[in-house]
Amino acid sequence: MSVQRIRTEIWAASEHFPNIESYTTSDGGVYVKAALQTPVGQVYIVLVTFGGYPSVGPKVTVVTPAVKHTMHMYNGGHICYMH
Repeated sequence: MSVQRIRTEIWAASEHFPNIESYTTSDGGVYVKAALQTPVGQVYIVLVTFGGYPSVGPKVTVVTPAVKHTMHMYNGGHICYMH
């Protein structure tokens, strides 16, 4: 995992998404908690984890409000952040 690359990308993302907080994990990794608002005003709190990044894509989980399983959700509850 490239922690420096993750931190650089978090900094770049915070320029466009001001509600991002990054945290250090107990094993020296990084995770992100962010508030994202849809065009219709719904706010979602998401958690982004980076195990194996950049070789493995980040995993995004909606923390709140609860999201029902959709076609853009993987087994385990992670969402496809491309859609």
